[in-house]
Amino acid sequence: MKSITTKKGDKGYTCIWAKEIVSKDDDLVCLLGQIDELIAHFGIVRLYASFETKVDCVQIQLGLQDVCAEIIGRKIRTENNITAIESYIERLEDQVSIPEDWYIHGRKESSVFLNLARTKTRECERKIVELLNKEKLKNEQLIIFFNRLSDFCFLAMLYEDQNTSKEVNK
Repeated sequence: MKSITTKKGDKGYTCIWAKEIVSKDDDLVCLLGQIDELIAHFGIVRLYASFETKVDCVQIQLGLQDVCAEIIGRKIRTENNITAIESYIERLEDQVSIPEDWYIHGRKESSVFLNLARTKTRECERKIVELLNKEKLKNEQLIIFFNRLSDFCFLAMLYEDQNTSKEVNK
């Protein structure tokens, strides 16, 4: 395998898909890092979640990779990923109820990690709004994608709490 390191150091700069070299504190690089973290959160969810949620999370991780590709300039059909998440939401809405104590999370390990993914999703959404306002991003559908993704995380968290076994605390 060819080495992934040049052994020269990058001096705080990175190359975005061989297009341009930018500072690692560039707004787009920071957003890409936040989305990378979110992808990792969904990987953790997959360790603990029910089969149905695992399947959804794999597709979401792929959708988040599409979002990253779009951020660096590739043309991706964001609406396809939005439609997919909306279908997961519709399925979950038929399978869960919102309890009175809906704001208390953590009955199952999977729901704890889905809640972390939800909060990270909201962080990414806020950064996208900021970059749209600064005109560093152009696709407003990214806001819809992350808003729906947060909704999915909330409903999947309820689903995991209500429809799976292995409670963490009682």
